Amino acid sequence: MTKRLILLVLLVLAAGTFYFFAARPDTATGSGYHAVFLENNLVVIGQLSGYGGRHPVLKDVFYVRQNVNPETKAVANVLVRRGGEWHGPDRMVINPDHILFIEPVAKGSRVDQLIQEVKSKGQ
Repeated sequence: MTKRLILLVLLVLAAGTFYFFAARPDTATGSGYHAVFLENNLVVIGQLSGYGGRHPVLKDVFYVRQNVNPETKAVANVLVRRGGEWHGPDRMVINPDHILFIEPVAKGSRVDQLIQEVKSKGQ
């Protein structure tokens, strides 16, 4: 009986450890940024922390804005850094219930290049 209890405890600890580490985005590789896809079709990009907890936080947040040329109707996507809004946010706390999925932004990807361009301009 005692051996079964010990085995059960070890199994629960192993499962908890796996869940704890597997449920978090990999920050060791890539650019350090993650694209967070939300239920309302908004995609925000930033440095993610606290994922798997009650209040994931994005810092250095960017989003894509579509600009439509009224004459040609051509659509141009522009990467915009949050923080210039009236309330000047320096982070975004996300309700984890509204996250559909998260993807890492690859180092050297087009999004990573755009982030680096915005940062180099000091915006």
